[in-house]
Amino acid sequence: MRYERKFIINNDLNINIENIVKIIHGQFFPIYSSRYINNIYFDSIDLNNFHNNSEGLSKRGKTRIRWYNKFFGKSDQPTIELKEKIGVLVKKRLFKIPNLEIRENANFNKFFRKNIYKSLDKEIQIHLSNKIATVINRYNRKYFISKNNYFRITIDKNQMVANPNKIKYPVPLNAIYKNTSILELKYDIKHEAEARLITNDLPFRLNKNSKYVNSLKSIYHNY
Repeated sequence: MRYERKFIINNDLNINIENIVKIIHGQFFPIYSSRYINNIYFDSIDLNNFHNNSEGLSKRGKTRIRWYNKFFGKSDQPTIELKEKIGVLVKKRLFKIPNLEIRENANFNKFFRKNIYKSLDKEIQIHLSNKIATVINRYNRKYFISKNNYFRITIDKNQMVANPNKIKYPVPLNAIYKNTSILELKYDIKHEAEARLITNDLPFRLNKNSKYVNSLKSIYHNY
């Protein structure tokens, strides 16, 4: 398990987040190229994961399909992620999936049951047997790593959302969330002492944030 600490930044303040990351404790520098991340979240019919995350329960989970860069067409490196959280400690399990293709106007739940579900490992089939796709989100991510390789920072911008029951190209989140960036600091438990030096250097407030909750609220305004 690792820590994931999140900071919410208002883009209207015109803060150069990347320059701040480069001068804080840890000597962070960019790794990889920035890329778009796409997620399809699954939940129970009664939205158990949504409510657990909204209420801030200490122990909660998420299930999602993730792929990278282009939105429509055959997907790049698609995986199913099972994510467990206890407070700010996170554990992920990843499973590769075949044949993921996103089509405009398609109903993803029907496509998933017909083309993907039966090809999954039995464990994942059982896990998803009583779940449906509830929302799709998309955002641009940049990656940074500390000089000692103990800490990673990601910065997510341009959050967007789509309905999995009739897929259109994602649109920006509603006004409450669209003008924000999310900075996440990620590290193993054993590096908690040094992590405090990094968080003390960041001029942002540590905050709780769930992209799943925000996306669902944005597309279904009655939640």
